[in-house]
Amino acid sequence: MRKKLLLGLVLAMSLTFAGCLSTDDAPENNVTDEQADSSETAEESGSDIFEFELSTQNMNKDGVNADYPVFVNTNSQEIADSLNELVLNDLNDLVNGMTAETSDAGEINISISCEYSEKNSQIVSICYLGEYSGTDLAYPVSFYHSLTLNAQNGEEVYLSDLFTIDENFVNSFLGGMYTVYRDDLNLEESGVVVSEAITTSYDSTDLIDLFSSQDAFYYLNQDYIMLSVPVQNALGDHIEMSLPLERLEGNSIRDHVYWQDYGFLDGNANASEDTSEPGTGADVSMTYYENATYGYSQIYPEMFNIMVESDDGAGVTMTSDSSGFLLLIWAEYNINNLDGFSLMESAKGGYETITNYSGDADSYRVDFQEGSNEDSRAGVESGYIDGDKIIHYQLSYPIDSDAPFADIIEMMENGRTY
Repeated sequence: MRKKLLLGLVLAMSLTFAGCLSTDDAPENNVTDEQADSSETAEESGSDIFEFELSTQNMNKDGVNADYPVFVNTNSQEIADSLNELVLNDLNDLVNGMTAETSDAGEINISISCEYSEKNSQIVSICYLGEYSGTDLAYPVSFYHSLTLNAQNGEEVYLSDLFTIDENFVNSFLGGMYTVYRDDLNLEESGVVVSEAITTSYDSTDLIDLFSSQDAFYYLNQDYIMLSVPVQNALGDHIEMSLPLERLEGNSIRDHVYWQDYGFLDGNANASEDTSEPGTGADVSMTYYENATYGYSQIYPEMFNIMVESDDGAGVTMTSDSSGFLLLIWAEYNINNLDGFSLMESAKGGYETITNYSGDADSYRVDFQEGSNEDSRAGVESGYIDGDKIIHYQLSYPIDSDAPFADIIEMMENGRTY
């Protein structure tokens, strides 16, 4: 099937998702005396900001078993009722769409779980993971659906409201971390290169169009975003890739309310206050390692005070007295014309446990853990392509170290000399 036809099918599927039960069918919201007292107190607070908590409700009728969030303990029951109606209508539309699509599949059973997060009492992000089966269907079908709302005005927040969707966004997505959603289906363990599996069905333009549309499925957590695309059943019906928000800072639309308290690595004009604390990476003294043989520089923390240059002049091994900190910096010629995705896949094979990874056309990063018990270590390997060379570093440290390595790694990532 041609890619354009496949994309049309994908978008058609997405639109049916936007389409079982009326709000009259919603289960009764059981509010305890404690919750009622809390709600009354909130209503009397006089706050201009809509305040709320989120709780999980369950819909169980007519072959549908679905969890979904509800707004409770609020200072405005009217706003809460409106938002709860929006959430339930979206869920009803999702179930109705699948029911209509499978009208000839016999008796249908639909199971849906949900996850949700909120940020600054403003943005609520919800994702649904579900499966439906029918007596006349050859196999169950899995699906992913999402809804993100601005809780203060009741408007839906689309992916294109938060990010500029372009080639860089697509490359960041393809270099994200594959997220396994089913114990019996791990594409990477089956030998599938997930980014290639996606680009078999979608070219760059297809992905830009999909993520730019109002049918783009995504889920926001505190420091990462999960993006989902529909794929063929043999690959699991959908694929999710997670990536840290910092990877998309260059694409963020910073005047959106979601970013108002986000600490951008290049300095955040939207932040209401300085959130750095003593003892964070901001207090770590940094300097540069200069390599004359390959002509590159790499910023690193001065705590690495023991340095041994490699015999071939490609780089250096650094340690920090008896702290167990280790830093390797090295370069090589890119004789095989590798890109960041290939470097990422190669690096992933070198560690016991991968905790995160990302890549794009020109760079890669792999976070890892190794060892066990008191010997456990954490670290990161990262690199970028500079002309005909590849510049790498690997930083590792005892996992129980209280040194601010998250901040150090951020500074090393953003202080390179390209």
